[in-house]
Amino acid sequence: MIKNCPAGIDIIGKGTPLVFLHSSLSTNKQWLMAIKVLSEHFTCINVDICGYGRAPEVFDKKHYSFTDEIDRIKDTIEAIGLAQQPIRLVGHSCGGAIALAMAVKLPEQIAGIALFEPVAFHLLKEGCTSHYQQIHDFAMHLKNIPNDQAAQAFVNFWNPEGFFQALPDKVQRQMANYMDKVHLDFQGILAETYQLHDLASITCPALVMVGKHTQPVSKVLSNEICQHLPNAQMVELSGGHMAPISHEEQVSKQLVAFLKA
Repeated sequence: MIKNCPAGIDIIGKGTPLVFLHSSLSTNKQWLMAIKVLSEHFTCINVDICGYGRAPEVFDKKHYSFTDEIDRIKDTIEAIGLAQQPIRLVGHSCGGAIALAMAVKLPEQIAGIALFEPVAFHLLKEGCTSHYQQIHDFAMHLKNIPNDQAAQAFVNFWNPEGFFQALPDKVQRQMANYMDKVHLDFQGILAETYQLHDLASITCPALVMVGKHTQPVSKVLSNEICQHLPNAQMVELSGGHMAPISHEEQVSKQLVAFLKA
C-alpha cells in the first residue's frame, strides 16, 4: 500500500494507471473481480468516492463538485509516481459521470475510458429536456423527504420495484445514512457545464455499456454520450443499471476484454 495515498483509495498491481470509480450508495469493493485480473497489467487505483466506504466526508458541502474527486485521483497518481503515464478510467453511474468529467478536463492524458451508464444528466439539457426535467425533479423530491424514504425511492428507481424493501434492515439503514452524499452526487452531476460537443476532445478508445433492463432515461443518455465520443463502441449487457454489481462476472469480462485489447 502507498503511504501517501489518500484515505479510501487502494493501489493494486503494476503498470500504467487504471482508475476505478463506483456508483452512488456503493464502495470500491464492487470492482474487485475485474481488478483481480487487470492488476496483472495495470496499476489499479480503486477509489472510494468521497463520503462512501473509507473515503473522507465532503468538507465543503456547499461548493462540492466533481473537481474534488478528480483532484484526489490526480494527487494519488502523482503520489505513486505515475503522473506522466497515460491514464485509463472505469466508471459506473455517478463514478462514470466523474470519469467522463475527468476525461473532458484532461483529454490528452486519457488513454482509454470504459463507462457503465454514466449519469452525466446535465447533458440531457441538449435536446432531451423532458428527460432532464424528470431527473431534476426526482433529485429535488429526494431532498424533500426523509432519508429512509429517499433511499427507498432512489434504490427502487434503479432496480425492480420492491428491491429496497427486500434488503436486510442493516443494509437499508446504511443506504439511508448515505443519502446525504447521494444529494451531493446529484449536486456534482447537475453542476457540470461541459456539453455533448465537448466529448469530441476524448479521442481515446471508449466503451459505453448499458443494461438491457435499465431506466429509459439512462439508456437515452448513454446512447447520446456514445454517439458524441469519436472512438466509442456501445455494448448492451444483461441486467439493469446495477449490472456491475448484480451481473458482476459479465461486466468484468467485458471490461477485461476492452482494457487488455
